[in-house]
Amino acid sequence: MKLETITQQQRLKDIIKTNIASVMKEAGFKKKGNWFNRQRQENTDFLNVMSNRFNTKEDLDFTLEMHVMPNNKKPVYDKEIASERIGPLKTGKDNWYNLTPNIDSEKLGQEIEQDISKYVLPFFNRY
Repeated sequence: MKLETITQQQRLKDIIKTNIASVMKEAGFKKKGNWFNRQRQENTDFLNVMSNRFNTKEDLDFTLEMHVMPNNKKPVYDKEIASERIGPLKTGKDNWYNLTPNIDSEKLGQEIEQDISKYVLPFFNRY
């Protein structure tokens, strides 16, 4: 019988599904891949769970990136109303969450849920 190794990417998918999606859906967001979006009267809010391009199977960094766009516009392609990452709102500098085999993903997921409630949703509500 072959033992399957759980990669950090799989653990991140679990955090997105279990922790991030639940909070974002409760706030009216829809999920597509690692993106969440919510259309409001004049704007559309986007949250991207962005992975670091230097990630490995054993060491994965990711951050939360928010975009407020005029309706029917998409981040990256069109001019945004506002954009921010979680770090400057939380610590005043860029912040990346880290997943390694030694990190408790349940605790990390709970921290991210709190960060979304405390920083991400209030950011969107300003616009």
